[in-house]
Amino acid sequence: MRRATLTGFSDGACKGNPGPGGWGIVMIVENEKAEVRWTKYGGSKHTTNQEMELRAFYEMLVMMPKNNDIVIYTDSTYVLKPLINGKFGCITAGPGRKAVFSGYMSKWITNGWKKVDGGKISHLDLWKSVVSECQGHISQGSTLKLEWVKGHSGVEGNELADQLANLGVPKR
Repeated sequence: MRRATLTGFSDGACKGNPGPGGWGIVMIVENEKAEVRWTKYGGSKHTTNQEMELRAFYEMLVMMPKNNDIVIYTDSTYVLKPLINGKFGCITAGPGRKAVFSGYMSKWITNGWKKVDGGKISHLDLWKSVVSECQGHISQGSTLKLEWVKGHSGVEGNELADQLANLGVPKR
């Protein structure tokens, strides 16, 4: 398969926190001839906004084909801070093509999946799945660039991901 540059947007929504919530993702592949978009959304009857933001990011990683240059935009610092240091950055390849995180994820892993203060990590199983997907991408040659985008600021991909997240919220 030919290497591509893939752009993704992920977003979560919650009606009440906790309450019913949804997640939405948009993946874009474009070249000089065409732009192709894939979208997906889902939700849960009882969740939190943080969980839906994280679920959206995870689902984006799952949907993205490996061995590509990937840029994912999110308006969630909850998702970004463990993975990268700042509002934009890369998950890089270390020795043995092992994923290297510049955020505090590396400390969580070193501490046996506990926060520095020994506290529990919310949504631990989902975080472990995110790390596994990142590792899969890095080990198979993907580049992973992550960027924060201000929510509800008119960025088309983010606005569409937000609409999809709201579609994913189960009806009461």
